[in-house]
Amino acid sequence: MNAERIKRDGAVQVLALERDWARIAYMQFGQWLLGEQPKKPNLANTFAAHFPFFIRLDAAVADARTLQGDGLLQNFSVAELRKHVLPVRFLEIHAGVALDEGAKQEQVERSRIAEKLIAVRNTTSGALLKQYVDWLEHQVTPTRTIRLYLTAASQLCQAEGLAEGRPCSEEQLRWFLRKHPGARASLFRWLTFCRTALNWDIKMPPRATQKRREPRTVRELSVLLVKVNQIGVKNAPVAMLQRIIAKAFGFTIKRMGSNAWSIHTQEKDIYLSDEIESVRVPAQMQELVTIWMQRASKNAGIGPPTT
Repeated sequence: MNAERIKRDGAVQVLALERDWARIAYMQFGQWLLGEQPKKPNLANTFAAHFPFFIRLDAAVADARTLQGDGLLQNFSVAELRKHVLPVRFLEIHAGVALDEGAKQEQVERSRIAEKLIAVRNTTSGALLKQYVDWLEHQVTPTRTIRLYLTAASQLCQAEGLAEGRPCSEEQLRWFLRKHPGARASLFRWLTFCRTALNWDIKMPPRATQKRREPRTVRELSVLLVKVNQIGVKNAPVAMLQRIIAKAFGFTIKRMGSNAWSIHTQEKDIYLSDEIESVRVPAQMQELVTIWMQRASKNAGIGPPTT
């Protein structure tokens, strides 16, 4: 059934093709399909669904030999080729087509660049961005990198209404980077283009100074100390005091729960010790550590303070 329909439908459809090689290729594609999927239901419909692909080939390609290698990419986008996986596979076998991933990715990136330039073509910055892309290509910049640089430059130009005769000020750039800090790295090349090709007097502003956030341990320790001060160190639960000491000295809660701790004084200093190490207790924590030791020793037999 499939074979009869493919033969009959193909004989009619090829009449719309002008080139002999395209007609032969389409009929051979039908036979190849039968060999690959002979029992697939509605295979004739699959065959017919790919006829528009061969119409495009017939109109665009005079010599089938030009399809060898990545020749298909000269006439089809990667998205279009994905819709016609079966005929592409057929041409790989019978026409020497070889679409490697690098060539496909290159075409995808070029298509994205073209789309971006089309989108801004009628804006005040359209001509400027096209000039920027040409400059990047002259610098032998990888296509994917061009696309990333163009994206950042386009965002800046559209936000600030830039044009060839309307340069960007450092204040405009600083304002833009506050909203789009991730674009900074991609805009360095744009600024080089502006200085060298357009003679704009502009440079990358320094990063805004950001207040350093305290480490998590410091923040948690501060919260615990506030709670202790509110209720009084003598009224604070032993577990809370133990947690504060652990965070302050970088110990684990499990280690603080052992019964091997002791404190001793040396002149005006107090030291908290176990079998592994001895640490000096800062003056502001001496009362807290001493009270913890006294209360914990009653509960767990921890060694009493020594001198």
